[in-house]
Amino acid sequence: MLVAHQWCAINRQNWCATSRPFSNSVAAVPRGAVHRNTHLVLANAIYFRGKWEVPLYKSSTKDRPFHRHDGTVVDVPFMTNHRKYYHYMAVHDGFKVLKLPYESSTAYTQRHCMCIFLPDARDGLAGLLDKITSSSPAGFLCEHLPTRRVKVDQVLVPRFELSFSSSVTAVLKDLGLRLPFSHRADLSEMLDDGFEFRVQDVFQKAVIEVNEDGTKAAALIFYDVTAKSSQYPPEEVLFVADHPFAYFIVEEESHVILFTGHTGRKKAFSPGSQ
Repeated sequence: MLVAHQWCAINRQNWCATSRPFSNSVAAVPRGAVHRNTHLVLANAIYFRGKWEVPLYKSSTKDRPFHRHDGTVVDVPFMTNHRKYYHYMAVHDGFKVLKLPYESSTAYTQRHCMCIFLPDARDGLAGLLDKITSSSPAGFLCEHLPTRRVKVDQVLVPRFELSFSSSVTAVLKDLGLRLPFSHRADLSEMLDDGFEFRVQDVFQKAVIEVNEDGTKAAALIFYDVTAKSSQYPPEEVLFVADHPFAYFIVEEESHVILFTGHTGRKKAFSPGSQ
C-alpha cells in the first residue's frame, strides 16, 4: 500500500490497522516517524486466524501458577483437554516440542500448526533460543518437529497475548540489506514520475493472541521512505508449559515460519480466567 505524505493519511492507516480483522491494535506507524521529508509510506500486512483441530474447552480453563524468567510467579489461565488425548509431541535433549495443528477446510488447502518449544528447565529459554538461532531456525524446526501422535496424559498451555513493536532497520542492515538505506539507492522505478528516494527506516509491529478457540495473529511492516531426531517419549507423558517457552506458527508442507515469539515478557498473558 502506498500512502502519500499527508498527516491525515497516517491516522487513517493506523485506523485501518486497528479495525477488523486487525483488532487489538496492529497500528505500526509510531508517532514522529513521519516528517516533512517523508514522501511516501509503504505498508505490508499479514493476518492469520486459525481454529484448533482438536478443540480446547473454556470450561476446562483454570488459573495456575506460571514461573516467569525473573523468578516471580503469576497466576494465569491455563488451557487443557478435559481428557487424555493423542498429540503430536517429541522429547529432545533438554526440551519438548508440542505441535498443535489448526483446522483445515479441505485436504488440498495449506495446513498450519503452532509448535511450542518448551525447555525442561524453568530458566532454560535463553539456552533453547541460542540453539534455535545458532543455525537456520526453519532447519532446526524441521529437524525437531514431532512426526507422530503419542498419548499425552496432560497438556497445559497458558492463554496468552503478545505484541511487539520496533524499528528493524539495524537488523536488516546486519543481514546485509544496506543499499536501500543509502544515498546510492535507486528505487525510482517504483514511482511513475521517476522520483529518486531511499528508505530511511523500517518499523514492524506484530500481535498474537492464543486462546481456547485457536490463534489470531497479525503483523504490519511500515517503511519510512525519504529523499535433530527425537527420543521416544516416556510412558507417562506430560506437557506443562508453566514457564517461558518459544512458539512458531508454521506452514507444514514448506516449513515456512509465519509468526514466532516467546513468552519471556511480563505482559504475555490475558487477565485471569472468567
